[in-house]
Amino acid sequence: MLRKLSLLCAVSVCLLSVPTLAESLEEIVKETVTFSSPCGSSNISAKVTSAVYQAGDEYIYAYQIFDVVGGEFSWFSVGLLNNPVINDLLVGDRGFLTPAGTVAPMPGSWQVSSAVDSVDALFMPNKIGGSGEVSQWLTFTSNWGPGEGIGALANLSGSTPSFLSGKVYIPIIPEPMTLVLLGAGALVLRKKRAN
Repeated sequence: MLRKLSLLCAVSVCLLSVPTLAESLEEIVKETVTFSSPCGSSNISAKVTSAVYQAGDEYIYAYQIFDVVGGEFSWFSVGLLNNPVINDLLVGDRGFLTPAGTVAPMPGSWQVSSAVDSVDALFMPNKIGGSGEVSQWLTFTSNWGPGEGIGALANLSGSTPSFLSGKVYIPIIPEPMTLVLLGAGALVLRKKRAN
């Protein structure tokens, strides 16, 4: 009986010391950007928070839309470069992201669009743009590290179409010369360890 009790205590201590997902993440970058019309003539704007977290050898990319002024939007897109591998698309907080206000209805879809190399959310029939409303967190994972890219918001329905764009963080592959230098460095380290 005593042996079972001590084993149970040891297992409990081990389980309590296992870090949660939030504790095991490292925030790489988090930035909020005001998306505006590329033409500069629109009175419509919105803010988008773009964040990247690292969990082991995988990166979690997260986006949230809020503070929409002067309109509403039915589509959000994150442009991709060089066909990165995108995994685990999820709408929601993933257990560690905090909503920044009244959460909007779920988008109808959040998916990779291979035709235009992007990840797109379609907010139909419920658009985002109500007073104080924020989108659900739109997330995906990739093994590629972050770099700067372009995001877009658009109203794809109604009599007055609108389009906004701004900076977001996206998965990028290092340029070829960076890969060559990293490879050369790894070979030098390997050779030094062998000696």
